[in-house]
Parts: sequence; C-alpha cells; structure tokens
Amino acid sequence: MITFSLKTLREALAGLRVLKPARQALPALRCVRVVGNSDSVRLDVATPDEHLLFEGAGRSDDVATGKVLVPWETLDGVARSADAGSDIAIEPFPQPTIRCLSGGAPVILPFRAEPPGDFPAVPTPAGRPPVGLPSAVLASMVEAADCASTESNRYLINGVFVEKHAVVATDGRQLYARNSLDLPLPDEGLVFPLSGVPAAIGKTAGDTLLFTTWKHGTSPVARLASGPWMWTTRLIPGKYPNWRQVIPKPDGYKAHLRISDEDAARLRTVLPRLPGFRDKHSPVCLTIREEGAFLNPPPHLPQVRVELGRSRVIRVPEGEDIGDVQFDANYLLGALRRGFRDLHVCDDVTPVVMRDGHRVNIWTPNRPRVGPPPAKTSATPSAAPAPEPKAADLPDAEPASPQAASTNENKNATGDNPAASTTRNESTTMVAIAQPRIGNSTGAPGIVAAAPQKTHVTAAPEAQASGVDAAQQSIQRARDLLRELNGTLGNLQVFIRESVRQQKALERDHETLKKNIRALRTVEV
Repeated sequence: MITFSLKTLREALAGLRVLKPARQALPALRCVRVVGNSDSVRLDVATPDEHLLFEGAGRSDDVATGKVLVPWETLDGVARSADAGSDIAIEPFPQPTIRCLSGGAPVILPFRAEPPGDFPAVPTPAGRPPVGLPSAVLASMVEAADCASTESNRYLINGVFVEKHAVVATDGRQLYARNSLDLPLPDEGLVFPLSGVPAAIGKTAGDTLLFTTWKHGTSPVARLASGPWMWTTRLIPGKYPNWRQVIPKPDGYKAHLRISDEDAARLRTVLPRLPGFRDKHSPVCLTIREEGAFLNPPPHLPQVRVELGRSRVIRVPEGEDIGDVQFDANYLLGALRRGFRDLHVCDDVTPVVMRDGHRVNIWTPNRPRVGPPPAKTSATPSAAPAPEPKAADLPDAEPASPQAASTNENKNATGDNPAASTTRNESTTMVAIAQPRIGNSTGAPGIVAAAPQKTHVTAAPEAQASGVDAAQQSIQRARDLLRELNGTLGNLQVFIRESVRQQKALERDHETLKKNIRALRTVEV
C-alpha cells in the first residue's frame, strides 16, 4: 500500500496538470504513475516529448509492488473531494483501490489501472553529471515564451532559445531577449519547446537548477531538476536564427518615453476596449510630444485618445513630434506585463524598443492602412424627395416673418421633421479622452467622453427630383475620384518610406565596407 498526505497530492497535481494528461491519446499517458519508496513517493506524467516528475513525502509497505498507474480523472477527483488533512492510500493489488476520508466518512474507490509497462520509458543522461544554473533562467524562459511563434510551419522558433549569455524568443514580429548571463551551456545553444512546465516548477524552485543535456538516439534531450521537480524534454533540433543582428542600437532612437506604473495599470484596462483591438494585429497609434504622449486608434477607426498624463517624456527631438507610430497593442500590453517601462521610438518604420536593464523587448510597427475604408452602398435606391409647394401657390398664404422661419428651422432641426434631422456634417467627429474617473462621473472606467461638436444643418435648395439625382451622382463620382487619389498617395507614401529605409541600410553597408577596406590596408602581407 502506498500512503501520502492530501497536501502532497494537491501540490503534485497542481504542477503535473500543465502537461494536460487528460487530453492524451494513449490510455497510459492519461494516467499518473505513482511509485512508493520506503520514505518518499513519486508521481509523474508524460507526453510523447516531455516527462514531469514530483517527489514528496510518503511511504510504501512493499517497495517491490509499490507502483501503479492511476487515471488522472480518478486522482484529481480524490484531491478535490477528500477531507483536508487526511491521508490518501492506494492499494495496487489485487484490486486497485484508493482509500480516503470524505465528509468524515471513509471512502473506498476502485479504479481500472493500466499496465505499468505501458508507461513510456524516460530517457536517462547516461552518467553525465549535472551542472548548476541560476533559477532566474526559469523566469526568463517564462517571459520569453510569450514572444515565441505558435505557427506550425515555423518549427525552429516554436520555442525558447537558451545560450551561454542570453535567453531569447521571437515570432518574427516581436522579440524578447534577456542577456548578460553566464551559463555553462554548449556554444550552439539549446531550443526548448513551448511548455507550461517552467512556470509551474519555478514557483517552488530554489536558487540553483540542476541541468543536464545529452542525445537520446538522434534527438537532443535536456533535464532540469529543482526542489521536488524534475523535467525531461526533447529539444528542437536546428540552428536558431541570428537574433543579435536585429537588436537596434539605442543611439539612433529619437524619442524616449518612461511609462508610469499608474498609466501601465490603466492601459491594461483601456487598450482592450479601444476600437480595432479585436482586428488583425490590434492596431494602435502612439504620439510623443514635448508636452506629453498619448495613444489612439488608427485614422480609419473612431477616435479615442488615451492620454499618458502620468508618464514622463525623457527625450524628443526639439521642435519635432513623433506621431502616428502604429503597432500591435498586444505587444505593448505584453511588455508592460513583463515589467518594461522605458519605451524608445525612432519613426513609424523602425522597430519599437523597450529596455529594462539586461532585458530588451522589440517589435515591428504595423503598416498603416492605405486610404479610407470602402463606402457601404445600399442595394435599394433611395426615393427622391417630393418637391414642396411654394407659399405663393397656396391659398390665403401669408408672408413668413424671419422669426417664424427661424422657429420652423429650429423645429425641423430638433426632431419635428425626421427627414431633415438625419442630415449631418460628415466631418464632425467625437473624441473621447481616456483618463481616470473623477468624482461621480458615469460611463466606462477610465474613459471620459468630450462634448460633441454642434451639428450644422443646411436646408437643401428647391430642385426637381432629376436635378437632385444628377447632383448626387456628381458627388458620388467626386468621392470615388478622391478615394482613388487618396489610395494612390498612400501607396506612394509607403513606397517612399520603404525607399528611405533601404537607402539607410545601403549607407550602413557602405560604411561597414569602408571600415573593412581600411582594416585590410593595415594588414601586413
């Protein structure tokens, strides 16, 4: 019989569940292997690529037979229903059962155990001694995992790269790096697959991790052990991309914004509510000025300004604003969640950089949308307004005074005439400033709506229906031409920016070539 406390069981299952044993395909992988020793108990789960083991206090009456595969649902149900402070006893033979206390009454729960031999064998390091790693590596791996790619066709960057001096992850659009490390690792580095294990075992990790790497057949394997946990995983083979060449130098950045903790907390609430956050790449625009900085949606979306009133503009070009730098709002939220506060911006095509000591988080800006969104057209033609009779054609018509005309116009504008009240100025926009709620104001948290501008209603001139149709067609043609011109100008603007970027790259390559030539001239032949 294998005996251990409920506390030990709950601590083990809290970490083992990250490998999701209940969703595995093979019956043996949907079980927890429980192995009892004379003074300890081991609980472990496995997937085709990973193995996670927990060792805690417990005992087994017979070490030779103290091994059993318990279904995950059964063991998880016992952990939820057993009385606090009680012990769990597992009887492997002859009929597998679990004994515990639930509601003050003893419970005997039989279960179907899979053959212990069906559990996959765990790779062993073949006598290689482990080396020590600082436990901070686990925290860096957890932070980096948020920036790794999840696309199946980019297998090599579907993980976290750990080398001698850095922990890196990228998805091609954003990159996280923790450098200035000194780890006893191979020169080529290791690529760990994405997994929830580092976050689970990092909560109880000590100051040092025991690390081992070796080859199991042709597959590279690594093992991390800390406290009661031991994690064995297959590594991703291959050479990781040269990430250092995409880290920009801080000297070339014009603007520096230090986001306060108050603004960072408010952005985590406000940004997910901005227009366009649910769109592809969640676009948001950043503007930095001497007097302050703010965020707002792209121009083609309803405008809501999020003022960063408590943040500090450290540097900005004199007499120049850094405006409309568009990027994915999720990248900013992720960096703030990881503790970054210093944001550096150059222009709307250069990567945005956030630095914090030995950590760096960069991401590429979004390409701005070219032209306005296409206008929605109705399939049903609108009926032309019927001409109203003139005052002279009506019997007993009295001349209208200016006061009466003004009164009638006000009535039409305020809702007595529904047809007239639908006319509005297309250029009128409402801007909402996102800031902390003050006083007893109502509305969404952190958003205070500014007063809308007045809408001017202009009475349409009297005309025949055919004349109105012709005017509407002319206006529509003019709008189409303007939209086409706007799209052409937008494409030209993007082309110019790309040309400038390529020109800068050529200039840098040219300077590097000249330095190499000067260095070659000094070499003695």
